[in-house]
Amino acid sequence: MEREQDTGISILVVGGGIAGLTFAIEAHRKGHNVRVIEQRLRGERQIRRDADRIFPHCDPNDPSLAIYRSKLHNVLYEHASQLGIPVEFSATASEFFEADDHAGVVLSDGRSLTADVVVAADGVGSK
Repeated sequence: MEREQDTGISILVVGGGIAGLTFAIEAHRKGHNVRVIEQRLRGERQIRRDADRIFPHCDPNDPSLAIYRSKLHNVLYEHASQLGIPVEFSATASEFFEADDHAGVVLSDGRSLTADVVVAADGVGSK
């Protein structure tokens, strides 16, 4: 899929997991300028719960119904990298702020990152 015309809108995605990278790829495709920060790399866990629900007549122990999060994450990360979306690991957002014309985060190392839009994709414990 081709990228749409540049909108001039900058988006900072806090969280480089599956949801954050998926959002970043689609926002980039829509013409937005996207940057992703992630505090760490995700561990290997299976995505099996939804497969059990979607395919109720299949053997839940069938290995073809499982995908490791790390493998899906790697595919998304590689695709984002190929698109030129910057992804910064070991970057922990410790504070969120907003002004009239932008928003941003302060990282644990003291740096401030700003964008037109900040998307919190950092999981269940998002603050």
